[in-house]
Amino acid sequence: MSSVVVEAILALLAIAAAMHAFLQTRRMREARAETAATRAQLQEMEIAYDQAPLGMTVLDRDLRYVRTNRMLAEQNGLAAEEHLGKSIREVVPDVADMAEPIFQDVMRSGVPLIGVEFEGATKAHPTAVRAYRESVYPVRDRHGLIVGVSVAVEDVTETRRLLAALHDSEQRERMRATELQSVMDATPAAIFIAHDRACLNVTSNAEAVRLLRLGAEQSPSLSDPGPHSYAAYADGVALRPEELPLQLAAATGREIRGCELEMHFPDGDVLHVLVNAVPLRDHTGQVIGSVAAFVDITAQKNASEELKRQARHKDEFLAVLAHELRNPLAAIQAGLELLKIEAVGSARLARTHQIMQRQMAHVVRLIDDLLDVARISSGKLELSPETASVREIVDAAIELSRGHIERGGHRFHAELPPEPLFLHVDRVRLTEVVSNLLHNAAKYTPSGGAIDLTVLREQGEVVIRVTDNGVGIAPENMPQVFTMFAQAEDARAQRRGGLGVGLALARRIVELHGGQIGVASAGPGKGSTFSVRLPVAPAPAPAAGEGPAERAAAQASLRILVLDDNADAASTLGAMLEAHGHIVRLAFTGAGALEVLDKFSADLAFLDIGLPDISGYEVARRVRQRFPERDIFLAALSGWGSTADRRQSEEAGIDVHLTKPVTMATIENVIQSRQLRAGLAGQPS
Repeated sequence: MSSVVVEAILALLAIAAAMHAFLQTRRMREARAETAATRAQLQEMEIAYDQAPLGMTVLDRDLRYVRTNRMLAEQNGLAAEEHLGKSIREVVPDVADMAEPIFQDVMRSGVPLIGVEFEGATKAHPTAVRAYRESVYPVRDRHGLIVGVSVAVEDVTETRRLLAALHDSEQRERMRATELQSVMDATPAAIFIAHDRACLNVTSNAEAVRLLRLGAEQSPSLSDPGPHSYAAYADGVALRPEELPLQLAAATGREIRGCELEMHFPDGDVLHVLVNAVPLRDHTGQVIGSVAAFVDITAQKNASEELKRQARHKDEFLAVLAHELRNPLAAIQAGLELLKIEAVGSARLARTHQIMQRQMAHVVRLIDDLLDVARISSGKLELSPETASVREIVDAAIELSRGHIERGGHRFHAELPPEPLFLHVDRVRLTEVVSNLLHNAAKYTPSGGAIDLTVLREQGEVVIRVTDNGVGIAPENMPQVFTMFAQAEDARAQRRGGLGVGLALARRIVELHGGQIGVASAGPGKGSTFSVRLPVAPAPAPAAGEGPAERAAAQASLRILVLDDNADAASTLGAMLEAHGHIVRLAFTGAGALEVLDKFSADLAFLDIGLPDISGYEVARRVRQRFPERDIFLAALSGWGSTADRRQSEEAGIDVHLTKPVTMATIENVIQSRQLRAGLAGQPS
């Protein structure tokens, strides 16, 4: 081989070596640059972790602190570096008993636990119990093994009430590959990190994407000039990007806390959020961006508005109630004054007596309606169903409403089918429903109007229709017709009496019977038609006739004890009974009643239940124990008349439970029951 060739080969080898060295140097430079970029990114993540507006920490499998951020250190009252290597029992002993089992369960199951709440004291607040909400995620190594837990801690002491519905918006995300992503997923809020002070480079977690309905290519920052899925408002005023908490924290270096914003979307939806934002700083303390957390408080805002609406309706209803009670009470008061000056037996006194009875019946009906409202609200409205004749129910309802119809000068017509129809219903309750419909027709029909009641059978149902040619109903008001306190919706409107609960009660009663109630109207001034539909029931078997004892029962004189802590009530009832020829003794306490019975052999005792010393139930029990040889008929006379109250009366040995106020006819029925039981019909006691 010639020397020229050798020299050429050597030259090529030298060039190759130089190129190799150059490439190696270039690769090393690129590697160093890539490493530097990675370090910068990690440093930025470290800063975001440390400056995050939530307490964050990582615990190993022994529940010892591996890493803690500034916020958690402040919450625990211990420097972040002093946490390292210590157990949660050493740092926060007040919550350790609650936290340790939960953290261990997460490590065993590998399932994150979001939004668990603890209460306890920390070194930062040793004398006060504070509330914390924690989200716990498992931390896995590169082999997928669980090596600890990542925990995000939020002090919710001051905002706990606002965040009551936060669990509905908590984002359950899988654990991210990096520690920062795990923390982001454990955070029970929408998180935004601005990586520059202009807030153009902003990243967010999955909850933020969901909350703001962000598209795949949309920036979460309103500072970005691109299209956006939402607009931000405060108190109904649109905000410029530089006025938003994330941007303010980045621009000014100040913390923004408790800022309420409204996020408006193109479809008209409005989302209410509570925002906290803090500046993001580098290791020198310079502001390099910001971090913000959004919490959805739409449910709380809506609940607050609903409470305000209910409070307004309550005030209007109380005004209506006061008005409705004053009218009959004024008539009763006037009647009482007339009793002082009018001669006994005069026609005017008789008319006054009728007015007082009518007005008292109105007051009783108001009270009964209020009690029914309470029973419906608590789900305790109970029925006593039986097979009842539709004709008897309708006749009773017409009789109850006849006075209202006649006072209005209305023409009334009722049409029922010739064949008997039966329903399996609570006779009293359904009579109330039909009477209420007739009463409403009379009330909302101008004087001299027409009211028609029709009963017919349609496909296995009994249909009861009440039609009038009265004021009618506007289409926009139809949905509120059966709403509770509907008449109190606008206290300024022309009122026609009543509390506005009758139709709501009627609907609930009909629904409890498995039926339906509806209304139709052609509009204002064109009348209304209310229809009740209930399933037909088979005819009942013939009932046995009354026995001779029932037919022969008479009002023989009895020895009666009246027990009531209201002296006026006791004296009035006693006077009524004496006027009917009975021998009466009064008592105003439970002990006093027992003393009277030691000397007075009573046939019948009316017992008030709520007494200042012992209850009427206890009086009844002691009477049965102390006087077992006496056949004393015990009647409870109380303002409480629920099924539970009646059950207590029965258990105490009381024979009958009456609810105040009672009429003399009811009292006479009790007296007759006592006489029948003792076989005293027509005989003196």
